[in-house]
Amino acid sequence: MKIQILATLLIPTIIGIYSCAPQEDLEGKKAKLASLREEAVKIQGEIGALEKEIIELDTNFLASQRNYTLVSIGQANKGKFIHKVDVRGTVASKNNILVSSKVMGSIMSIKKENGESVREGDIVMTIDATILQNNIAEVQAQLELAITLFEKQKALWDQEIGTEVQYLQAKTNKETLEKRLSTLRAQLKDYYIKAPADGQVNNLDMKIGETVAMGTPVFRVVGTSQMYIQASVSERYIGKFKIGDSVDIEFPSTNESTSSTISAIGRVINDENRTFVVEVDIPENVNLARANQVAVATLTDYSNDKAITVPTKIIQFDNLGNFIFVAEKAENSLVAEKKYVTTGKSFRGKTEIVSGLTGKEQIILEGYRDVSKGTFLKSSDLAKS
Repeated sequence: MKIQILATLLIPTIIGIYSCAPQEDLEGKKAKLASLREEAVKIQGEIGALEKEIIELDTNFLASQRNYTLVSIGQANKGKFIHKVDVRGTVASKNNILVSSKVMGSIMSIKKENGESVREGDIVMTIDATILQNNIAEVQAQLELAITLFEKQKALWDQEIGTEVQYLQAKTNKETLEKRLSTLRAQLKDYYIKAPADGQVNNLDMKIGETVAMGTPVFRVVGTSQMYIQASVSERYIGKFKIGDSVDIEFPSTNESTSSTISAIGRVINDENRTFVVEVDIPENVNLARANQVAVATLTDYSNDKAITVPTKIIQFDNLGNFIFVAEKAENSLVAEKKYVTTGKSFRGKTEIVSGLTGKEQIILEGYRDVSKGTFLKSSDLAKS
């Protein structure tokens, strides 16, 4: 019972002691902080006075105590800058001819296959000409008889035997049959469909036995010479190119590349996609180009022979605009400073600086993200002059 009474008396006392302890500890910490601040101010003053005395005796002391950031420094490039644009196009041929049948009939034979090379005049397909051939044979026989009769009649007329009318009738009959036979033989040529130019056969989808009508397209001949690239270019590039401009060409499917020039520029804007056509000749030594193959033409739309350019990656931005860190001398040291610039076009990691640089500045090329205005710099062995 005495123990319970004692515990009852002690517990409030202990609680009171512990509840007061944190408050006393907080006040002590505040007092200690104030004391340390006073001591820090005193020490800082002593450090400043001591540094001043040392600097008067050793002018290099302050520089030796600074923290330097290692950077690579160089100058902007001065010279020709070009900007190019990549345009996707397709390969075409100036000898791309769609061949149609001039007669109606059944396909008798197909001499060539899709993709097969042909020479001008090669027979690709024949149409059944049985009826026409029979007509030719009939007229041939009639002509032979007419020739015989004419020769006999002429012999008689030369002897002044018979009438002139008989002679003229025989002559006219012979000549009429000759013209008719010539016409039929000319028509027979249309039953042999030939390649109109050197190239490759394409789109030959007909089969032997199928009937074709007059004017029906039967195949296409794509010439392997006079190939060119046809590309559609946005109208915002109007006036940027001219015939004869150099062009880099790449064929993604074959990893083949070459160079050429612009051969034609369209003067009509497509009202559906707001583009105009640019044509680029493909050199004859490019053997892998195929009609409708995808090609990428790299066209030059801007050039400046006296441009100032810097690596695009070193250009940064803040609320005042684009800037570049440069190294300037201060207190016998190099210090980072901001140079605000106006940028032009960018191409392949280079950006033209329109204003803000003279080209003589020492630009921070490496380590530019580790500095700020006023940072003391130390140039690395990689620095460019």
